Amino acid sequence: MLVLRVLRSIRLAVALCAMGSAVLAQGWKVASFDNGAWFEAWVTATESWPEFHCGGVSPRGLPLPESDEAMLTQPGTLGLIMPDRSPGLAYSDPLPRSDLRLVTDRAAFGLPLAHYDLINSQGWTHPIGTKDAAIAALSVAQVWAIDGAHGRWGPFPTTGLGPALAEMIAYCEARWAAPPRPKAPAPAAPTNVTAMMQAALTRDIAETCEWRGYSVDPGAPLAADLDADGQPDLVMDFRAVTCMGATHQGHCGAALCYIHVYLSSRYPATGTSDDFLGIGAKLVQGTDGKVWIGTGTRAAACPDAYDPATCTSYWRAGRNGLEVVPCPAP
Repeated sequence: MLVLRVLRSIRLAVALCAMGSAVLAQGWKVASFDNGAWFEAWVTATESWPEFHCGGVSPRGLPLPESDEAMLTQPGTLGLIMPDRSPGLAYSDPLPRSDLRLVTDRAAFGLPLAHYDLINSQGWTHPIGTKDAAIAALSVAQVWAIDGAHGRWGPFPTTGLGPALAEMIAYCEARWAAPPRPKAPAPAAPTNVTAMMQAALTRDIAETCEWRGYSVDPGAPLAADLDADGQPDLVMDFRAVTCMGATHQGHCGAALCYIHVYLSSRYPATGTSDDFLGIGAKLVQGTDGKVWIGTGTRAAACPDAYDPATCTSYWRAGRNGLEVVPCPAP
């Protein structure tokens, strides 16, 4: 439970309100997921601001990966995440600290249990009871901030924060209180090659999005018989994937994105996709009679591309998997 200390001076309110005009109008939103092993809900505005989250073991009872345990919170508790890239929070030595305070325009709350999240590299985190006075204060505050020994981080507006916190807490409380469901028998592994590749693609996307849920653009993945074995192959341009709660595409670099190709002639033996980096993916009829995958590349590499004029390179199925189509002879 956070320790509430009512301010006996109007300095805090004056300071926060004076800075409020510099804060962009940004609404807080809630997102959630339940992958059957664990559930989580979180409230965010931008990736550079604090985040609230709660989570736990899913009532559906699927096995819980060990790497996800740190994202769970105790029933009745949510977590306040403060990224270490934030002003005054970047400590090179991640030891427990007691200098942080959550301040609103009316009150201040000590954060004596702040610790560094070494497992998930989330930054500084602090548990807060779902019924703590700090949550009630945030729901009615006009502005808030995080104070520390090295200065103030904020202020942040509260547009939509109260309803978002209430929705997030209700989501987690319902699952904390739900009785475990009887475990369903494991589904039989698909024997059809196309079904196997589709299942692998679904798993790969879910893992890329850290099991938080995702959406895929219409038309993806592409399907064509790339290896001429009479069965469709799958081409997934990860630009078409949007991870739930993400503010950027973690599966893309500064210019290029992952493109996964599942070849029916190789996948049953290897159990993996053939991957490469590119800008977009399209299917074209190659000069050798095969279907090729065309993709863009970085501007600096355009002179070495198959088609320098359009900065396009091509990939095709070869004897040992995907291979770059060599540039045509001048």
